[in-house]
Amino acid sequence: LTNNGYYVIRMGVKANKKFPIKNKKIIDYAYDGSRSDFMDVYLGSKCEFCISTGTGFDGIPSIFRKPVLYTNILPFGAVRTSSEKNIFITKHLINKNNNKHLSILDMVQCKIINSQKSSEYRKLNLVIRENTADEINDAVKEMLSRLEGDFSYDKNEKKLHDKFWELFPKNSIYNNLPLHGKILGNIGNNFLKENQHLL
Repeated sequence: LTNNGYYVIRMGVKANKKFPIKNKKIIDYAYDGSRSDFMDVYLGSKCEFCISTGTGFDGIPSIFRKPVLYTNILPFGAVRTSSEKNIFITKHLINKNNNKHLSILDMVQCKIINSQKSSEYRKLNLVIRENTADEINDAVKEMLSRLEGDFSYDKNEKKLHDKFWELFPKNSIYNNLPLHGKILGNIGNNFLKENQHLL
């Protein structure tokens, strides 16, 4: 991002440790002493886009209609679909018994698609694996391409995305409330191509 002229600001009220990077375009706002509630809102309203794991701050740029790249999302059924500006990639679910990556249908059938309890994943003997650096990097590049207006799907990619949304549980309910309205979000293109087991 900095090579493309962007400043990168690491947000946060509390962080475990300082960002170990020496780059004048990377600002460790969580540690540099300038953090305030007002500045959180200001930065969220002015950013080009936000990269998040869906932990709260991303609500601010969303309110101001800024694009958000969501990484490491779990549960799968709770991916953010409310804006066509957004991209998401999810954590990987792997069955310990056979080392098989779960498909969307697998997640629906074992009723884990919307689960927020780690005990339920353990009960099903599932391994939860985070996104790799390459997966996140690919999604960031896709976001930049979309912002610059030169992103498009080829014919085969379009078929994959159409199939994904056909299988996706759009009518998911959690705590008696619908998780999705009109589906507008985007699963990362390279992520879907590299993880066709989801289909």
